[in-house]
Amino acid sequence: MSHPPAPKLESFDNPNFNVRQYVDATLKQLNARDDIRGIQQSLDDAAEKTAQQLKKSVYQNYTEFINTYKEIATLENELYEVNHLLTEQKQLLTSLKEFSFLYNKPADPSKDTLMVEEPEIERETRRKSLTILQDQIEGISSVLNVQGRELIQHSELVELHHENLVEMDHVYLVLFSDCLVICSRSNRKRGGLPFALSTTYNAGTFVHANVHGKSRKSGDLPHCFKLIIFPGTHRIFQAANDRLHREWTKAFDEMLKMRSQHDIKKRESSLSLGRPITSPRKKSINPFDDDEEEELRERIEVKRGQTIDVLVEEELPDEEEWMALVPEELDMLLAQRNFEKAVDLLKAVDGQVNIMPDTPAVRDFIMRIEQRVNQLVERLENDIVLSSERHGQSSLRTPRTAVALLIALGKCSKASSLFLNMRSQLLQRTLKEIKLEGATPIYIQNLSHAFFYQLVVSGSEFSSSFREHLDSCASFATWAQAECENFVGMLFKQQLLSVQQIGFSTMAQCIKILLEKAHMPQGIGLDLSFVVTETLRVPVERAISEHKTNLMDTIKMTTKEEEWVPAVYQNRSSLQHIEEQFMELGLKSFRKNIYDKTRVALSLNTIQFTRSYLIFVKDVCTLYFPEVNQAIMEAIVELLKLQLRHCEKSLKMDKFRGKEPFILKNVDFLLDSVLPITEKKYKLASGLTSKYLKKLYEKKAQIADVFKERQVAIV
Repeated sequence: MSHPPAPKLESFDNPNFNVRQYVDATLKQLNARDDIRGIQQSLDDAAEKTAQQLKKSVYQNYTEFINTYKEIATLENELYEVNHLLTEQKQLLTSLKEFSFLYNKPADPSKDTLMVEEPEIERETRRKSLTILQDQIEGISSVLNVQGRELIQHSELVELHHENLVEMDHVYLVLFSDCLVICSRSNRKRGGLPFALSTTYNAGTFVHANVHGKSRKSGDLPHCFKLIIFPGTHRIFQAANDRLHREWTKAFDEMLKMRSQHDIKKRESSLSLGRPITSPRKKSINPFDDDEEEELRERIEVKRGQTIDVLVEEELPDEEEWMALVPEELDMLLAQRNFEKAVDLLKAVDGQVNIMPDTPAVRDFIMRIEQRVNQLVERLENDIVLSSERHGQSSLRTPRTAVALLIALGKCSKASSLFLNMRSQLLQRTLKEIKLEGATPIYIQNLSHAFFYQLVVSGSEFSSSFREHLDSCASFATWAQAECENFVGMLFKQQLLSVQQIGFSTMAQCIKILLEKAHMPQGIGLDLSFVVTETLRVPVERAISEHKTNLMDTIKMTTKEEEWVPAVYQNRSSLQHIEEQFMELGLKSFRKNIYDKTRVALSLNTIQFTRSYLIFVKDVCTLYFPEVNQAIMEAIVELLKLQLRHCEKSLKMDKFRGKEPFILKNVDFLLDSVLPITEKKYKLASGLTSKYLKKLYEKKAQIADVFKERQVAIV
């Protein structure tokens, strides 16, 4: 049989590929049904292989896209900071240059003439612009009628979403020398103007940056620029064409230049009034500064009773003039996320404010500083919250630094609360990562170790961060106690310590493990064992009581079938298995009661009781802690008393006449062999000697007296 021709996959890449023609041509070359199936299988294999390659390519490209996006975002932030620095340096140099030649500039009559009398063309252009604004924007007159405010640029733009760059709405931007006005579309149901005043941003509270992005729907988005508004708002706008985009870029640069000239005029005015210039620090021209300074108009008396109006700038005392620049520096440090340097600057300011006189300027300065402090605290809080939500233990450095800065700012209580909340989330995340695999005691061991280890780490971190604030240790102790109670409660809530689910013996092992792990925090001076035992007390007492009741019901059921005859086993191996169990429980004297290889000089009921009783004693001693001592003692004493009471009743019954010696031998076994083992196990677990167990030895003489009275009555 000839092999079918392999499909030519290269033909699929042809843009003029025709499916029907390809199928017809292929079928003409085939002679049998098997050939058709063969080529169909080949096509299926090729399709599957192509699909696998496509999945790998998509995954690889997606990973590279994510990495590239992160790198681009990092580069964008770095370029933005570089742009800030360059702009600041450029304007600083310009200011210094103009200021250095302030007194040496030759008089220029032409410039004075231009300043006094504005050219007719500029006045006409300004008049037309104002007319356009009044026809476009509702309520713009209140913004225009401000003395000293100059119009720089205005036009209609499109606002884009700052994340996905989707068009949101058309807005109208008006840029003045001291502010930026953003107008949104108005409700024109009544025939009003197209736009209405929406938001105003003062100069210095925002910065302009050109951007180039891509939208999922429309692809490239040219002619865009971004406004970064302090403290962290981003708004993106798109111009209609490249010319308008350049005009806006030039307008923002012009506004910065006008602000710089305004600052120079202030210095010149200060010199004209005879004020000394003190500059212990280099002035920073910060695009994010908030330099809204109040001017007080005073009347100064001049000779011959004449008066003139002079604008006098109220300042801080001369020796503290450098502090007037602190709000600007803080704004820049917050924008750069240099929180450590911001805290150092605040410490330096705090020492100076305490010795300054109480004046309106000082009070205004303190208010502005407090606003920056609140912003810094809010950002540090957000850093801690985001770090605890997004990262694990590998990112502890960031919240540790934020906590230290909050403490330095005097927010110790808030820092403690945020730190403990972060550790709570880390605890929950750690416990969720532990999988339920294998036996329950192993899972409880892994879970308890992880929990208490995290408590130890949290205590070490807390002690390191709050070393100089010992009063905060109480909050950590309270937090650790609450977390410990929640952890133990969670174990019961998830049925991990439920007797019905895992049995009494397994529960005892789990509680022993939990109590051992609870001692781990003692290494850092924190004892949580009492919290664990107090939380366990009620459910463990309930479990002991329920298990004791079940054993007593079983004893009552088996005593009804008691015949008081030696136990006989089918073979030696069965009896040997029982003997090994008693050896593990510590009862080595059981072998003395074996005779004829398969017989035991004890009743079957006594053997079953002894086995169940010793297992119960071992379990309660395994989970022992002082808070449940009374419940344990009551249970082991009542169970043994119940079995001895059954023996005493049997001696008084007529149907067991003649079997009294055998019954007394079972009593001797319980009191001489089983009871000493119980005492020993209890003393090893608790370190105590029980008078109630000692008192049970008196039962031997009491039961013997009952037997004697029975013999006398028969005679």
